Amino acid sequence: MVRYTGNEAKVSVWASSTFGLTGETVEEIPPSTSWYTATVNLRWQQWGGWQATGCN
Repeated sequence: MVRYTGNEAKVSVWASSTFGLTGETVEEIPPSTSWYTATVNLRWQQWGGWQATGCN
């Protein structure tokens, strides 16, 4: 968590992805993996819980 103030929060989340390509009619690309971090702004909604209001 980056910041929390009552009904607003800013959190950092990370994700990863894997990509590769193979087949008879395409150039093969060996699998590779990458990851990244995103910062998400959240706001508490009384009837809906935490909802994203923006992303950096």
